Amino acid sequence: MKEKGILLEVQNDGDEIVLLDGRKVKVNSGDIPTACVWLPTVELKIINENSEGTLSVIICNISNNEEVKAVWL
Repeated sequence: MKEKGILLEVQNDGDEIVLLDGRKVKVNSGDIPTACVWLPTVELKIINENSEGTLSVIICNISNNEEVKAVWL
């Protein structure tokens, strides 16, 4: 399932992404350097994937097509 969101902030040195609607995801450790530099209010594409029994997420920064892998908190 694809949806859109707006970035509110990146917390814990890039470990968590908080969306404007209050939802949070924990970023894959290898993707933290990418997420750390994203600015608030950037538009995100959120792709929910069900893999191995957990709901994993791909978050894509629409402005530059950078992606990070994450899980919902």
